[in-house]
Amino acid sequence: MPEFPAGLLPSLLKADTTSRASNTDILSFFSKTPLLIDRLRYIRDSYKVVFTELLLEDDTRVGFYKESNGLLVWQGSYLTRSAESHLSWHSVTAAISTLVDNHELIAAIDPKRAISQDEQLSFDLPENASRGDEVGTLEVDDIYSEEEQDEKIKAALPTYHYKEPQPDDGGHIAEDDVNVIITRGSVFEGGKYRIYNHFQQKKTEKETVAFLKKEYGIGGFSWTFADGGSGFVNFDGKGFSIIYDFKDNLRYEKKLKWKEVGKRLEYLVRMDRYLTDPVLGRISLCIWELWLFCSLLWF
Repeated sequence: MPEFPAGLLPSLLKADTTSRASNTDILSFFSKTPLLIDRLRYIRDSYKVVFTELLLEDDTRVGFYKESNGLLVWQGSYLTRSAESHLSWHSVTAAISTLVDNHELIAAIDPKRAISQDEQLSFDLPENASRGDEVGTLEVDDIYSEEEQDEKIKAALPTYHYKEPQPDDGGHIAEDDVNVIITRGSVFEGGKYRIYNHFQQKKTEKETVAFLKKEYGIGGFSWTFADGGSGFVNFDGKGFSIIYDFKDNLRYEKKLKWKEVGKRLEYLVRMDRYLTDPVLGRISLCIWELWLFCSLLWF
């Protein structure tokens, strides 16, 4: 079946539906939470397990359904759908983040909660209401300035204390952890083999950096470290970001530029530490089967 058209995805994701958190709630959370892993968890948990279909502005029917490891999206009615794709939660979160950054995710205004202009301008007391002695005693000093109003509003709003990850000095993210993460390969099918094949050829540093950026793209995955701690691996145009979640909301981060990632990969491949024995065994078996097939054709 054909892949879901990429051009329809932004319209599907920014549609304000009851099958996930409202656009208002998403905008509020994202404005206070810059870290991708926290955004991913929020988006994943906000979707409900229910088949949802909707009509876009051009009357194109699309739909989605929450699965454990991502979002299933399709074009048309589900039973007669003409295209479908499975999106990882990393892809969904990255796409929604882009919509937020580009101001394309719009928060709907609830007309029931909006105050009419007459209500905003009316200061008339109800008929027969008692007028207290305080009437007429309002002084200029009793009126808050704009700055004072802002301070009082901010003080009344709930606050979110976000702690930036601290640079790790090796105390939490060990070198072995970094190497194991790198030998995992990219998040795309066949990525590990493409990376291995790249380093079997003579490539310049510039070519390697360009290749890794394209192979990994923008995304990430959760990770369990050797000591049992949990964290997240994120990658973008700059390189790798490995984050270790510690107690009391503390996070430790190790960053690697693509140039550094390339050098590590080159070393691991050269030392036969990139592909595991079972993987090498499968490759050897495939090569042997290919040689046998060619031999039969030749003779």
